[in-house]
Amino acid sequence: MSATKTGTMGVRVDGGDLKVALGAQCPAGVTYTVMFDRDNLKTGSQSKTEVFTSSVPLTVFDPFHLPPGTAVLTPFPAGFQWQDAQGVDIQVKYADGTEGYHPATDLGRIGESAQHPPATYFFVAGWYTIDQALAKPNWVTACSPK
Repeated sequence: MSATKTGTMGVRVDGGDLKVALGAQCPAGVTYTVMFDRDNLKTGSQSKTEVFTSSVPLTVFDPFHLPPGTAVLTPFPAGFQWQDAQGVDIQVKYADGTEGYHPATDLGRIGESAQHPPATYFFVAGWYTIDQALAKPNWVTACSPK
């Protein structure tokens, strides 16, 4: 049975692009599942999911403009616009079967991105740099050291 860690992630909008901060750098070889509106019982809509792998380490990424060294295994549905979603979750899976999970982040809060310094992201409890988020007691990220 594989172990699962629950952590936090940050999000912001830069120039209309969604940026996801994983916190600690995830190593190469991780499989990522990005889910928008996962199990949205309020609207009855199904989640919009993309699965990709990366042969390069990632700390911050845009799921719609992935960097070189990544390969999409399952793309988002055609025509999907993240701006229509209410929340985003991230799951990571290591080659050894260990998994990490970032619970839903409310996308309604990231409309404030322009009011915050460019190096900050909305984490579960406010706007922080990655280093500030990693320094929070009891906060872990999916790719925090094991």
